[in-house]
Amino acid sequence: MLKLLLITSPNPLGTGGQVRNYYVLRELIKGKLIKDSTLIVDNTPNNIIHELEGLGYRVVTVRGFSKIMENEQYLFNLLLSKLKMLKRGVYDLVISQSEHSKYVQAAYVIHKILKIPWTAIIQSYLWLDPFRYRLSVTTMTRTLVSINLLNKTLVHVVSDAVPQTLSSRGINLKSYSLLDIPVGLEYELIDQVLKETQKKEFDLAYMARITWGKGILDLIRVVYMLKHVGIDAKVMVIGEFSDEVLKERFLKYAKELDVLRNFVFTGFISGIEKYKLLSRAKVFVYPSRVDVFSISLLEALAVGLPAVVFNSPYAHLLGDYVITAQSSEEMTRAIHALLLNEGLREELGRRARIFSRRFTHEAAARCEYKAYLKTLEWFIRYAKA
Repeated sequence: MLKLLLITSPNPLGTGGQVRNYYVLRELIKGKLIKDSTLIVDNTPNNIIHELEGLGYRVVTVRGFSKIMENEQYLFNLLLSKLKMLKRGVYDLVISQSEHSKYVQAAYVIHKILKIPWTAIIQSYLWLDPFRYRLSVTTMTRTLVSINLLNKTLVHVVSDAVPQTLSSRGINLKSYSLLDIPVGLEYELIDQVLKETQKKEFDLAYMARITWGKGILDLIRVVYMLKHVGIDAKVMVIGEFSDEVLKERFLKYAKELDVLRNFVFTGFISGIEKYKLLSRAKVFVYPSRVDVFSISLLEALAVGLPAVVFNSPYAHLLGDYVITAQSSEEMTRAIHALLLNEGLREELGRRARIFSRRFTHEAAARCEYKAYLKTLEWFIRYAKA
């Protein structure tokens, strides 16, 4: 068993990456794949820290206090107040469970000081896209530094959409491997919901942490176009806006097209209630342009919803189980056909459920554990002592 030092931010009620990290960490130690391991966290609720400590992890909290100098303060606090304590143990590997620059840079610094191999799990290309930060020279520089550091080890990506998208922006990951099962789902809860027949109250369901790239504004146009072909679609939106400006833009645009009344917002929902709500829809629509492997989409497939998505880089991973569209007009036509054909919806839903069954938390943890072993082998072959 490996003894690990993981820099992470686990939270079952957080963002997709935080949820993923929580379940992987839980299954790694419950499955006895690792031992005597330490977590460095900075944004984890106390109840989750206590739970992870109860499972056998040692948890160290490190924070920065200034948003402007967050990265620098994070590293400073880690090195100043925590590193001597961390050096008491002997670790086989240090892992950044995120591509966020402060985690990546912390993992690299610890690697250099403790002289142990290191790696990172890359869950999104967004934090590594320097063109997001054209107005901030500081943040762009941090991002470019992180990319340079990531190219000094073997990293692991949740989807090959990550290196493909980065490559299209002129950024290449030199050494990476693909996590075959990057995420898992709560099948006990999903199966419990599927035992009961749920009344189809909504035509469409959309679920996400609602940010600018997740396609919520495209969804307004789709609903508008459906109305013009005779379908006054009722749409359930599960999630919360991360940006008040985006929320105001949504409300204004939906009012302009006279479709605001078509939307029902539930806010953030978790657990069995989330799956019950999803199962009350006929079709899942996901016009996101930024995801690389969407947990929301996978959850909809597991519940048995046919799904229509934009033909973004992640779509080919699910190509046989979702309908892809090049534009809002094409998405509207696909949704229209599904809403008029119950048999087609049921067949696509059946295939989607079968496909999703392999995405378990146990399988995701084993997959990440194998990734750690690959990095250790890479260091033996290629890295200098």
